[in-house]
Amino acid sequence: MQIKTLDTAELHRLARLGAIIRLHELAQEATALRKMFPNLKNATETVAEPAPSATKPPKLKRRVVTEAARKSQSEKMKAYWAKKKGEGAAPQPVAEVAEQVQAAKATPKKVARKTRKPKAAKRAKKQA
Repeated sequence: MQIKTLDTAELHRLARLGAIIRLHELAQEATALRKMFPNLKNATETVAEPAPSATKPPKLKRRVVTEAARKSQSEKMKAYWAKKKGEGAAPQPVAEVAEQVQAAKATPKKVARKTRKPKAAKRAKKQA
């Protein structure tokens, strides 16, 4: 039998036969395993359970922060941010910012434009 001459129906039939044979082989292998290990009756039910030798990972210990340490850290951060805010530039009044925005909008933007030379001018330049 050549593979090129097989039609789809014949390929499906052969694939089905191959699957049936493989199922029989697996059943024989399962029977052999049950004979070797007689205390395995329903192995599929116990597969999902963890092995008895497997242990749970230890829980990580959380650091305990005392009330005094928390308060000290809070005071340090408040001082830090107060210093940061004091060092920055003084905020501008809203009116000044609005004037700057209006001035920026009023100035026209310069846009460079490419000018196209006519084809005749290009040809004349090449010939010269």
